[in-house]
Amino acid sequence: MKAKGLVPFAAGNADWRPANEWFFTQAVNSIAGPENVYKALTGAIPWTDPSFVASVDKLAQWWDKGYFGDNYFSLTLEQAFAQLATGQAGMGPTGTWAFTNVPDYFPQNNAEPAFVGFPSASGDPIFPLGIGSTLSINAKSSNGDGAAAVLDFMHNDDFYSKMNSAWQGEWNLPLKDLSKVKLSDKVVPLYTEVMKELASAVSAGKYGYTTWTFFPPASDTYVVSGLEEVWLKKQSSSDFLKKLNDTFKSEKDAGKVPTIPSRS
Repeated sequence: MKAKGLVPFAAGNADWRPANEWFFTQAVNSIAGPENVYKALTGAIPWTDPSFVASVDKLAQWWDKGYFGDNYFSLTLEQAFAQLATGQAGMGPTGTWAFTNVPDYFPQNNAEPAFVGFPSASGDPIFPLGIGSTLSINAKSSNGDGAAAVLDFMHNDDFYSKMNSAWQGEWNLPLKDLSKVKLSDKVVPLYTEVMKELASAVSAGKYGYTTWTFFPPASDTYVVSGLEEVWLKKQSSSDFLKKLNDTFKSEKDAGKVPTIPSRS
C-alpha cells in the first residue's frame, strides 16, 4: 500500500483521543490472543506478560513504518474514514460504528465499501466485543425489576431492527440469533452481512475484549496516554505495560474491574 502511495490505516484522533485504545485493543486480542486477554482481565497473568509486550512492540513497529500516516494527530475520525472512500487509505481498522459514515462518503465518491476481519497472529480474525458503557442494574436500585424490563425490551429482534435501521453500528446488541432481524431496505447490504459474520464469530468463540468495556477507569485512561508515549518513544513497551499492570492491579484489588464473563 505504501508503495502505491496509500496510507495503510485510515486513522486519526484529533477529535477523539481515546481512538488510541482501539489499536491497543486490536493488537492484544489479535497478537497475544483473546485467551491471554481474558487471563489478564481476571488476574491469572499480568499485563507484563511477553505476549502483551510483543503486541505493543508490533504496534510501535507499525507506527514507525508509517502505517498510521503523517497526520494521525490532526485528522478527525470522519476525516480519516473519508480517506477510504477517496482512495487515499487502504483500510480502516475500526468498529461497527463506522457504518454510520458509509452513506456520507462512499456513494459520492463512486466507491464500494468492503469488510474483512483483522487477522490474528494465527490467521483467523478475532473480533473484539464491547459497548460504550455497561448495560447494568445498580445493586442499590429501588426498581431493579423495572430496569431489567428495559434491558429485556432492548434485547429483542424488534428493537434491534428499528435501532439499526436508523443508526447502523451503534446499537449492535449481542443477540445470539439475528435470523429474525429485519432492517430497512435503505441500510447498506454489507452491514447485514457483517452483523451475521460477527454473530457467527462470537458463536465460534472467535471474540476478544475491548478496553473501554472491560477495563476499570484509571487503567483505561492510562492506555490512551501511555500508548502515545510508546509511539513517540518517550517510554518502552515494557515500561508502558508495567505502569498499566500496576494501575490495573490496584483497581482490581479495589474491586473496580468489571465482571468478566467466562469464555464460551
